[in-house]
Amino acid sequence: MVSKASFSSTTPVWLVILPLEIRRYQRSTEMLIRNVPFQGLGRKINQFFKTDLRFQSSAVMALQEASEAYLVGLFEDTKLCAIHAKRVTIVP
Repeated sequence: MVSKASFSSTTPVWLVILPLEIRRYQRSTEMLIRNVPFQGLGRKINQFFKTDLRFQSSAVMALQEASEAYLVGLFEDTKLCAIHAKRVTIVP
C-alpha cells in the first residue's frame, strides 16, 4: 500500500497508482487479452479466408501468446521513442 509520506499533496494520484499497476502486470504471467474475445476475433478474421476451418485450443493459445508478445514489444518501443523525443504521453 502507498503511504501518504511517499508523495506530496500536489502529486497527482495517477502518478502513484500507475507504477503500482505496471509492476503488477510485470510480475504476472497471465494473459492480458481475454481468451473468448480473442478467439472470437480470430474466428471473424478466419471467415474472410475460409469458413469451415477449426483450430486446436493450443494453436489459439500460441496465436494469443505471439500477439501479446508483439503488442508488448510495440508499446515498449513506442515508450522509448516518446522518451527520446522528450515526450510524456503517447498519443495514437
